[in-house]
Amino acid sequence: MHCISNWIKTLERIRNALKNNGTFLFSTHHPVSWGAETNRSKEKYSSLLGYEKYKDGKCEVFGSYLNTKKINDIMFNEFNAIDFPDIKVTYYHRPLSNIIGDILKSGFMITDFIEPKPLKSVIKNSCPGFYKGYSKIPIFMIFELKKL
Repeated sequence: MHCISNWIKTLERIRNALKNNGTFLFSTHHPVSWGAETNRSKEKYSSLLGYEKYKDGKCEVFGSYLNTKKINDIMFNEFNAIDFPDIKVTYYHRPLSNIIGDILKSGFMITDFIEPKPLKSVIKNSCPGFYKGYSKIPIFMIFELKKL
């Protein structure tokens, strides 16, 4: 869903294709992670969301959680977990209030919401950096919707 610009139109089409009381399950980027300012280099990857205030009144802001925006990015092998080439991708960041608003406006009811953590047994040894970061900060979320 994070690759779609108009959620309401898409969700209405999905809703129309479902039977009464039908369920639609999907995952998408979590805005806490994807609203952050990212900096990448060969040596490190940083993801910052927040601000620094100074005594002189200045404020430096990192990221932009509350603003919907289109992002052109490059997906690359951040933790050397698998071997694949860099890929150009486009996706949209939306704050959670916009996501929930679009779901409700399209005629769905949210019946479940999950912010999963990586499974320790699966990824801790093969990707310790991924596990350490995303066991505390969500990278994606899962919605279960019901057609009203």
